[in-house]
Amino acid sequence: MKHEEYEAIQAMNWGTLVHMATSPLACQFRMEKERRDTEAFALGRAIHCAVLEPERFAAEYTEKPEGLSFATKEGKAWRAAHEGQAIADAAVLRCRDAIMAHPVAADLLRQCPRREETICWTDEQAGIKCKGRLDALGSGQMIDIKSTKALITYRKDFSSYRVHGQMAWYLDGAATAKVLPPDAPCYIIAVETNEPYDVGMFPLDQVTVEVGRRLWRRLLDLYAQCSETGIWPGMFPAPESMTLMPWADGMNEPMGDW
Repeated sequence: MKHEEYEAIQAMNWGTLVHMATSPLACQFRMEKERRDTEAFALGRAIHCAVLEPERFAAEYTEKPEGLSFATKEGKAWRAAHEGQAIADAAVLRCRDAIMAHPVAADLLRQCPRREETICWTDEQAGIKCKGRLDALGSGQMIDIKSTKALITYRKDFSSYRVHGQMAWYLDGAATAKVLPPDAPCYIIAVETNEPYDVGMFPLDQVTVEVGRRLWRRLLDLYAQCSETGIWPGMFPAPESMTLMPWADGMNEPMGDW
């Protein structure tokens, strides 16, 4: 199934549901407004395609010559000549090569030949149709590929972006759809988009999956409630006391010249 066909399926996905963690209002806004494409999103899609679907990558992407700048006359001419084609720069190819050169990551990917697989299911508790698109699965396990600017901070990014909720959402959806067992091993393959293009392999432990499971459950139930009532509150629906940050007592932080 092509990505456009997946997007057309009328069902809740994690990329929308996760906004409920900010506020129901943020989620409602996300549902009503088309998501703006960014260079980061485009880079991530290209890396996924290069790693997971090499044949489609070869057919749909044009490799940008290394060092070519679109600000130059030559760069503008090259871009015009390839108008309408998806462009992959050197970072995409180096990310792909780095993952495939990582012995553990490459071996795990070989064990998971089913790529970009769409799953749909209905959550019985909330009565809501849901969907997900799994990067790779096979041999009773699941992989998700992530790109990051710096691998050393990826653990923080994992929590900040609530990836544990995403992984539990995929796993529980796959179990409901009879695609994976409910206790299937889950792995993150994270690759740096800058030199040295380092790669990390991160299996998820059961505690992390369970925390993610509680997160998506809470968000989906809240979404169902807001959908039923038509009330989508923001982050602060009631007054809250304004408290100072620990460093804001004026004694420890210099204020500059008086």
